[in-house]
Amino acid sequence: MSGTQQNRHSVRGRIVDALRCRAGLVVVITAVTARTILLTAGLLMLWAAVPTVFGATVTTVQSGSMEPAIRVGDVVTAVTVDPGHLTEGRVALVAAPDRPERRVLHRIVDVEHGAVTLRGDANPQPDAQPVPVEHVVGVGVLRVPWIGLPGTWVRTGAVPELVVLVLALGVLLRASTSDRNLRRGMEPCVACGAPSSGDLHRAQQADRARRHLALPTAAAVLVGALVIGTGVSASFTAGVSTAADLDTARFPCMRETVGSPLLAYGFGEPDGTDIDDVTGGGAEGSLFNAVRVDASCAGNPYIHLDGTTGAVYATKRFSAPQQFTIQAWFRAEKPQGKVMGFSSAAFGGSGSFDRHMYVGADGRLVFGVTNGSARVIQSTARVDDRQWHHAVGVMGSGGMQLWVDGVLQGQNTNARAAAYNGYWRVGLESLYGWPNRPVTHYFDGDIDSVAVWHTALDQSAIHSLWEHGR
Repeated sequence: MSGTQQNRHSVRGRIVDALRCRAGLVVVITAVTARTILLTAGLLMLWAAVPTVFGATVTTVQSGSMEPAIRVGDVVTAVTVDPGHLTEGRVALVAAPDRPERRVLHRIVDVEHGAVTLRGDANPQPDAQPVPVEHVVGVGVLRVPWIGLPGTWVRTGAVPELVVLVLALGVLLRASTSDRNLRRGMEPCVACGAPSSGDLHRAQQADRARRHLALPTAAAVLVGALVIGTGVSASFTAGVSTAADLDTARFPCMRETVGSPLLAYGFGEPDGTDIDDVTGGGAEGSLFNAVRVDASCAGNPYIHLDGTTGAVYATKRFSAPQQFTIQAWFRAEKPQGKVMGFSSAAFGGSGSFDRHMYVGADGRLVFGVTNGSARVIQSTARVDDRQWHHAVGVMGSGGMQLWVDGVLQGQNTNARAAAYNGYWRVGLESLYGWPNRPVTHYFDGDIDSVAVWHTALDQSAIHSLWEHGR
């Protein structure tokens, strides 16, 4: 063979080895991803089940009466509290008055004469019968989403979903071990070299051991999901000393809302900079130089912005909606700053910004969008009076409306706004070029119960939000 032919064969061999190594990398990435998914599922089940060790009650949600805050398949942990700490706004697990063996997870809307009145967030009316406080099993302190779905599918006979689950577990299990030869040197890349006979023997032994453990591991994941889904529970004997003990970042004060909001911040987390999107839609927020004012759910926790640096930034990007409703409760200290709005950038300055409500230089609330130019509606009275106000801005096919404290402030026929992608913000964004522009874009005061719908709410829904309160 000539030197040229040998070189060609050498180059071809290196190319084959390189492709083989790249294929090995794909196998490793696939296997690591599968193991991560299985481990995450296992840890979620463990996180859902561990509270029973400490005497809490764990139950799986079987209906959609508490959506969007709590969904079918969510696993909720409840702990007992003293009757004096059963306050409005808490999510309570109770024994149903007509069927004591049945558990109901609804929100407390009234406490009177030794009984609590409940209502599911998705239900138009309160439950028919008040529940005596002695029938309250506990109040919710922890929610693990979706992990109870397999048990729910078993209970309801959802065969297609169960088949898909078993097949998915099988695929994940197979994928999780697909890199075993590469990890043990039984299938080397060009840079690895061939394994010695001793290494190969040890690798084969380890591989057999892993295969012996693989099936029990997958079975544990499946059985764990089914057991949790059936509503694991245990009696709880220790009381909670104060309502503040229940203010955990894992189970925020999920206030009632209407419809299906795309984003909702209740600011019920007791610490940290993370803000939970209580709709479960994944649009979590982040505090920047904002102060939490913590309280029990009945005390209505909120955030304070100092008018110079504070803001809340959402982390999920959306397409700017052409039909939408925005809501916020606010208490303004000064005539300045944006309450909430939509921006093309997640942080800092934005090239596009509208769909917002802000306190103008004259103390009136302004709601506006951009459609070639600013289209705005302004409140009839000042709102910088250090009192809580409920503000709702709506744009739909019939035009725009601004509502303050349940009263229509004004409307117009504009039904279009600028199209761009961006993020919802609270407390800050440029107002350059907008009517009644304040001296600073930073809001000074308190904000609570921020929500966004990508639909235009009607008068009845807006009145319901106002009447419910913060």
